[in-house]
Amino acid sequence: MREELLNELMVISEEEKKYRAGQGMVERQLYARESIGEIDRELLLKRGRLITVRPHSRFVDFPEHRHNYVEIMYVVQGSITHIIGGKELTLHKGDVLMLNQQVRHAIRRAEYEDIGINFIALPEFFEVPLSMLHEKNVLAEFIVGAFRQKDPVSHYLLFQLQEDPQVENLMENMIDSMLHEHANEDVINQYSMGLVFLYLLNHLESLSHNSSMDYKEKAVSAKKLRLGDTVRVLSMNLKGTVSSLPNAKGDLYVQMGILRSLVNIRDLEMVEEASITGPGLSGTHTGGSRGSGSGSSKIKMSKSFSVSPEVNLIGMTTDEAVPTMEKYLDDAYLAHLPSVRVVHGRGTGALKTACHKRLKQLKYVKDFRLGEFGEGGTGVTIVTFK
Repeated sequence: MREELLNELMVISEEEKKYRAGQGMVERQLYARESIGEIDRELLLKRGRLITVRPHSRFVDFPEHRHNYVEIMYVVQGSITHIIGGKELTLHKGDVLMLNQQVRHAIRRAEYEDIGINFIALPEFFEVPLSMLHEKNVLAEFIVGAFRQKDPVSHYLLFQLQEDPQVENLMENMIDSMLHEHANEDVINQYSMGLVFLYLLNHLESLSHNSSMDYKEKAVSAKKLRLGDTVRVLSMNLKGTVSSLPNAKGDLYVQMGILRSLVNIRDLEMVEEASITGPGLSGTHTGGSRGSGSGSSKIKMSKSFSVSPEVNLIGMTTDEAVPTMEKYLDDAYLAHLPSVRVVHGRGTGALKTACHKRLKQLKYVKDFRLGEFGEGGTGVTIVTFK
């Protein structure tokens, strides 16, 4: 790193002076509105910005906490130790630690020579990096997980790079641009982060910790699996229906739309479908309108059924996104939500175009428009029902 920038990062801040003088507790009001257990992005990230950087505060232990944003720590020099799930992870110069919003971690006291930079980013920042990855991989999985609102999973990645010069150069440029607020920095930094991700994919041998390997969410039991069960094929990120029972090796067929594929049971997770009954409806809901007819006007829902005010399609292909959106809109309409948000991201615009084309055909949609400032902008479509 350039000496001028390094000297700037090593300056002891007013906050750090208090810790160095003996104040043993983190200044909560700088990070959280109530409890230090959840650090609030609104206190760290300027309105309208997708990402910023903040040098990690030294001379104090940070208690266990999580963030309502994605955090990436890059160690410029020295070392910094995180504690995640009781496990100590020590980052050295050049290492990169990525944490999604669900990760709870504590950080041991760092000393004067220990310089870590925290990238504080909204999930939307990663739309461009995701578009640069092209295929399913550990980083794409991490980004898509950051957008996940239903059944979120704690996920972190630690790359121990041993001072990779390409990554160091890109990180230095991003740090400098955000500290000094260069023009067009958000867009430039999105592509720079995408390049960092591509370099990391070329050095997967440096991935020392991938927490997704530590979790077995909704594991499928061969004994409990039944024909017709709804499952998700993890490697394809597609929902489908079990059309054959697993053989001795655990292989079975899953029907995903027009695609029938042979997969292994270890590549599946169960998907709980909401059961809805009402006028003209019975069993598991698969779409349609409110309708009118004889019978009870009640909508009977399973205990766990609830409809979110938005659906996130980022990371899906158009073939996956359109039916996912339509199924969600059916549920939202039946739940009497007046309007909802469809999050498709900016990217190339293909996802937005496909969604808008289908929205024009849905009879229960009154109108739709792109989001305004504060609603997600052109990366979101607001849908109003009749």
